[in-house]
Amino acid sequence: MTTPVPLYESVAIVTFVPDGHVKFIDQAQHMLWSSWQFAIGQVPRQLRGRTDLLVFAHRNVVARLPPSCVRLGDPSLLPSTQSSPPSHDRCYIVEHTPSADAYWHRYSFMFSLSFLAEPAFQPLLMSYDRLLRTDTDVVITPAFLTFRPRQFVVGRGGYMVEEYTKSRIQELAIDLHMTHQGLYNVGSTWFGNTSTVLSMVPKMLEVAKFILDSPKYNVDQGFPRWHIGVTSMYAGELVVNHFIPKDNVWVNSESLDINCNSIEKTINVYHSHCWPGDQYPGYFNKWEFERGEYTAQRFPRDNLDLAVLNDYFMAMALYGK
Repeated sequence: MTTPVPLYESVAIVTFVPDGHVKFIDQAQHMLWSSWQFAIGQVPRQLRGRTDLLVFAHRNVVARLPPSCVRLGDPSLLPSTQSSPPSHDRCYIVEHTPSADAYWHRYSFMFSLSFLAEPAFQPLLMSYDRLLRTDTDVVITPAFLTFRPRQFVVGRGGYMVEEYTKSRIQELAIDLHMTHQGLYNVGSTWFGNTSTVLSMVPKMLEVAKFILDSPKYNVDQGFPRWHIGVTSMYAGELVVNHFIPKDNVWVNSESLDINCNSIEKTINVYHSHCWPGDQYPGYFNKWEFERGEYTAQRFPRDNLDLAVLNDYFMAMALYGK
């Protein structure tokens, strides 16, 4: 099999929608899916490779996700994206319901990553050249469809602001016999070679479990000093440092995980994320969105400038197909 030119590599955007929270369903449909649907219509296929959206979801929410997405009862039935690709970008819904006794019910955010370690999903995931692992409270822009960097790209995290925390994660690395190269604030969004992403996830789960089970590290000292609520971020940072040479990692604070209230030019951004907290001025703000404060009367479509990121985010959330 010939190696595809990077620009034409196939990409899967992967995310997980849990049960029990309507907000995650709304985010998946009105932010991630609507922006993907818009973006694929803006960049001609002859100028890029395929970018599919794979939404892994609890069985109780599958029916509430976009009806145009193909439901994959058996992920192995998806045609290979490399040997016989479908003729256009597709959205797929894959049912994944964690067992009632799954360890991660004690720290449910890890369900947004643990599905990537499921053996049943490996053939499907490995049929793509690259994966974008993302949360649901995000939008992608048309620029992402031709973004094929040489390096493994992560967004910027906001959990590491004190020297104490840096020294503690270095200590954690020593205790686990892992390497920390000095890359801090590694965001939750990962974009890279599929085999690299999938090889890191089991170790990330292992690190997170170690933190949660450890009498030494499972002691909350408050955010941002050492907070158990961001265990996934500590684990992700350590795994990226351990698996990938520092020169091959791009902690991209300019165009990935950009806050949804930004007034950056949309063309300069690949991916925008709603940062935690309700303290950011202006719009877009996902808490105001959840409270129903954003309406067509307040933000008419004709008044939104899609060339500016916060207006783009608003347009996707309010007017996406």
